[in-house]
Amino acid sequence: MILTDEEKRMLDGEYATATQNAVDFLKTLGEGLGAEKMVRVTSAHISSTLPTEFLEQMTEGVTETSTLVSLLPYFSLNAGALLYWLL
Repeated sequence: MILTDEEKRMLDGEYATATQNAVDFLKTLGEGLGAEKMVRVTSAHISSTLPTEFLEQMTEGVTETSTLVSLLPYFSLNAGALLYWLL
C-alpha cells in the first residue's frame, strides 16, 4: 500500500499512540482488501457496539481530531420503545 509522507509519520509514531494504532489497522485492512492507497475523509462515525477496550486503545492519547467524529450511545431498546422516549 502506498502511504503519503504524513501517513508514514503517523505509522512511525510521530503522533498519538492511537493515531499509530489506527493507521496500522487501516493499512493492514487496506492491504488485505487490495487497496492501493488511503483516502482523506472529512467525517467519521465510530460504532458504539465495538468493545470498550478497542475504543480506548484507538483513542489513547488523542485530545482532538482534525476530522469530525461522532459516537452515538448504544441503546438496547426496540424501535417502538425508542420512539416512545423520543416523543
